[in-house]
Amino acid sequence: MAHLLTGKQAKPGNGAFSLTGQPSACGTAREVGTFAHRLPADMVVANPKHRQRSETIWKLPPKTLNPKVGSHITKMMRDLEDGSVKWLWVQVTNPFQCTANANHWIEAAREMDNFIVVSDVYPTLSCKVADLILPSAMIFEKWGAYGNSERRTQVWRQQVPPPGEARSDVWQMMEFSKRFKLAEVWGRQPVPGLKAEGFEDGFLPDVLGDAERLGYARDSTLYEVLFATDTTRKFRWPDAVADGRPNCTVEAAGIDWFPEKALFQEYVAFGRDHAHDLADFDVYYRDDVRGLKWPVIDGKETEWRFNEKYDPYVGKGRGFDFYGPALKSLSGGDLDGVTDTKAESVAGRAKIFFRPYAAPPESPGGDYDLWLSTGRVLEHWHSGSMTRRVPQLHQAMPTAQLFIHPEDAKERGLQRNDLAWVESRRGKIKARVETVGRNLPPRGLVFVPWFDEGVFINKVTLDATCPISKQTDFKKCAVKVYKA
Repeated sequence: MAHLLTGKQAKPGNGAFSLTGQPSACGTAREVGTFAHRLPADMVVANPKHRQRSETIWKLPPKTLNPKVGSHITKMMRDLEDGSVKWLWVQVTNPFQCTANANHWIEAAREMDNFIVVSDVYPTLSCKVADLILPSAMIFEKWGAYGNSERRTQVWRQQVPPPGEARSDVWQMMEFSKRFKLAEVWGRQPVPGLKAEGFEDGFLPDVLGDAERLGYARDSTLYEVLFATDTTRKFRWPDAVADGRPNCTVEAAGIDWFPEKALFQEYVAFGRDHAHDLADFDVYYRDDVRGLKWPVIDGKETEWRFNEKYDPYVGKGRGFDFYGPALKSLSGGDLDGVTDTKAESVAGRAKIFFRPYAAPPESPGGDYDLWLSTGRVLEHWHSGSMTRRVPQLHQAMPTAQLFIHPEDAKERGLQRNDLAWVESRRGKIKARVETVGRNLPPRGLVFVPWFDEGVFINKVTLDATCPISKQTDFKKCAVKVYKA
């Protein structure tokens, strides 16, 4: 934002970069389409052209993709509580510790009629409420890639075998997909609330006839349609790019093709000529490549996006052009007519949608007279499931503390290292008081990080979500603090 306000954005030395502490989440979750409202390469479920493009690349019958956006993470937890979700599979996250107002979700997991599967590498809080735990391979025990918020795609080869019966995420999903036949999932399906042009209200259509015309059989499995296709099986294993490294997915599946390479190349098709161009799989594994920033055009990465000097998607003579249509409206026209490669600049006609101000759903007052903020500390990820097992990181920050201004502590009869209650309208936890050191909150605000399962601050936090982003506001809720 500072770069935009000062006119420095898209110039050397300046660029958008996530300050949230999770820059790899931009490319490894948002950009690739793993959220309920997303499709690959920053496309979205609500856009019929994006669904059509995705169905074409995936070789799916028309109208296979559900146009109704599914549940975001907090709503998934609420769905679990009200019984509308009875089966939940958790991968690479720890939602029962990391989701706000977690009391409800913990109780729902333990008491409601549901089945919860957790793929993980450590015994997290989510594992403790799971009905089934699938031991998973960690980063260098499998093949993989990162995308991050500077648009850099980085890859690695598997370095060591996963221990015991641990399996890669890809193997788990492929194996799961073998359990479903098209006749079970591609018939007419009720979807409460579905309302989209070309669809019957509340239903997905029967696409089995179109599937058969595409060459699929009613008893074909989703594994055959989505993973082991004629195209993907052309990527043979072993592959010279492996340079002698193993592949635990191939070994566990007993196959002779290379799923990670095949799926990467499939993803490449989504971004080509769509301002998200990637290089081919093998390029990223060359010794002279240390990741490439997309769009990658003719083998060359784009150092600074939206700048005519560096970005091939900026038309000649435009100088700077923030060409994406997201969060913009056009005076006298609609967004469907605007493409990334159109010569006429959108910038002069675009109007930014500003988010309306919304008052916090809860503010300090009465007994609950302090703001609570939560989040991360330098040493630990949100849930600390991995970082707390690194001795140096754990020693540097062995437990979550209650950071409070010395005057606020004094008013409440608290001294440093006292044990205090932090209580909201939803729950309370105990934490050690800290009045000096790295974090000195302003008066009226306290901070407790949430990496510590033993100081379960998300029992206290508020799960109200932003109506636009659907994100919970962990950064503020009203609490009272008193000596334990």
